[in-house]
Amino acid sequence: MFKYLLIIITTILLFSCTEDEAKKGCSPETPNGVCPVGEICNAGVCVECLSNSDCTDSTKPICSDYVCTAGCSTNEDCEGWESCNTTTSQCELLENRCITSDDCSAALPVCDDNHSCIAFEVTIAHLNDTHSYLEESELSLYYDSVKTYTYVGGFAKIAAKIKSLKESNRNFMFLHAGDVFQGTLYFIKYEGMADLTLLNDMGLDAMVLGNHEFDRTSELLANFITGASFEVLSSNIDATNDTFLNGKIAPYFVKDFNGQKVGIIGVTLEDTPTISSPADELVFNSVKTSVQGAITELSNQGVNRIVVLSHQGYDLDKQLAQEVEGIDLIIGGHTHTLLGDFGDLGLTTAGEYPTVVESLAGKNVYVVQAWAQSKVLGKIKLIFNADGDISQISGNPILLASDIFKVKNSEGARVEVEASVKESILNIISQKDVIEVVTADDATSTKIADYKTGVDELQQEIISNAPEAILHVRVPNTTHSDGTLLEHGSEVAPIVAHSMYLKAIAIGQDSHAALVNAGGVRTDIPAGDITVGTAYQMMPFLNSMVVIELTGAEVKTMLEEALVRSLTGTENTGSFPYFYGFRYTAKSTAPHLTSVEVKNGETWEAIVDENSYKIVTNSFIAGGGDGYNVLKNATGYRYDTGYTDSEILIDYCKERESVTKFSEYFVTITVE
Repeated sequence: MFKYLLIIITTILLFSCTEDEAKKGCSPETPNGVCPVGEICNAGVCVECLSNSDCTDSTKPICSDYVCTAGCSTNEDCEGWESCNTTTSQCELLENRCITSDDCSAALPVCDDNHSCIAFEVTIAHLNDTHSYLEESELSLYYDSVKTYTYVGGFAKIAAKIKSLKESNRNFMFLHAGDVFQGTLYFIKYEGMADLTLLNDMGLDAMVLGNHEFDRTSELLANFITGASFEVLSSNIDATNDTFLNGKIAPYFVKDFNGQKVGIIGVTLEDTPTISSPADELVFNSVKTSVQGAITELSNQGVNRIVVLSHQGYDLDKQLAQEVEGIDLIIGGHTHTLLGDFGDLGLTTAGEYPTVVESLAGKNVYVVQAWAQSKVLGKIKLIFNADGDISQISGNPILLASDIFKVKNSEGARVEVEASVKESILNIISQKDVIEVVTADDATSTKIADYKTGVDELQQEIISNAPEAILHVRVPNTTHSDGTLLEHGSEVAPIVAHSMYLKAIAIGQDSHAALVNAGGVRTDIPAGDITVGTAYQMMPFLNSMVVIELTGAEVKTMLEEALVRSLTGTENTGSFPYFYGFRYTAKSTAPHLTSVEVKNGETWEAIVDENSYKIVTNSFIAGGGDGYNVLKNATGYRYDTGYTDSEILIDYCKERESVTKFSEYFVTITVE
């Protein structure tokens, strides 16, 4: 009787004060204070207890009169538990039941929502080489062997998929393997800040610095990093002497999932000073040595699950996986590599997703990459064993597609497919893991639309016309994405070279030839109107035009070295040389170069080793970019004109009603 009287009195007292007054009794200073009826004071916070399942403290498993208590009198009081221990009046745990992960073992370290100990798993979504492709891109795919056009990727679809993956996966990370900068007018207009805002909104966890992050100034990159709500990584960059970047680049970070830790180590291509323009104060150290050192540091902190976030390329990532011990997974970028099973969709891939590499110690290390330009989102799920090794791995890249599909009609125009065909395509997609129709995230779409207003203003001015598409590939004997085999390589690069050659002549710099590296040109010239936007998309780097004097012998050395870099598997196809004013022939095998000629009026003559030749080129390779050390080290005449390559092309187009590809060829590579 006394017990029930005490409960009634307590209830009356609680109801006699207001809720605010009652809650004042429960605070961090009074963690056992009084809360309103229906709530309990738990660590200074009022919370409700309505059933036994609300009581997660293994020492107080019973909800009695809205309060978690330790007592039990019968087994019925311990529903969901093993039994009531009458000696201690405590509910006893069922076998293998857990309340927190502390109740679990190293082999099964996680307590799930069903109070079962399970292995630790983490799902990682990843991007690389997005290059300011905020909008979706058109892509041709094959369904039932029919060439079909649709739109894929873009940040709005990525945002929607990231949101879905976060909701459906217990432990989730989102990583970017570098090269956010450059590529579209969104970068020219907003200098990476539009990308930054959207990546912040998506909850990116970490990004490694790619080589293109160093195309502009350290100050611009520092502003980007300062605004990032995610970690910006690179273990092999020493920024100690860079005023803007010192202290802003972390070698790694540790992601903590309720006590379960994963280390993410960033690495940037060692050759970044060759293919980009970082400040002289920045030092790019050995990737291998830097990663091994970071692994040692993380191991000393008790972290033995290691992901390397890499921007150095697929082949170098596989080499790193083989040579450095302690890596579990490498998420890569730089080479724009598509992996996975896309064969029946008409896309060529470089290997399996994930690619399995055996380390020198006999351990499996996994390598992944997610193509480029925001078309694909990589998704990989890892399950770790007690030793921190991956015991199970699954996943695939996801091509993020729209639900609009077009084919060419009899007149060659692209038209939407009929309803029955669309249904068939959607059925094919539903049976594949590597492609998914994704509805764009509304909030992200709205922001991109706002940014697009500024881009549209920039790109609207029409400067000329192209009667037919002028195609770009990096090296000769390559099939363009539209199916055209380009035996002599890029049709665009010689036009760019011609514009620079004429500009040099116009300003009094009599030159023999103009040189353009394949990577300096980024896109085709589509048929139709050529606009300012076309020019800046083709050449987004804003390189100035430089005139350099070389001997004939130096020209030959420069060419041979460039051909070795671009044709013999070093993954630097961007260094392939195109000319106007010179023409050359070469073999596909080393030694490559067989002849070089210079145009003299209407005739071609072999260049002479002892003669001097003025070559106009862009400031990037004039400074040794893409490995053009002959240009960098040339001791003869050198003059930086100050004109940018994109501006020169705009002027070139404005002077012509139409722009067409050359009928003559300036490079021929014989396949052997």
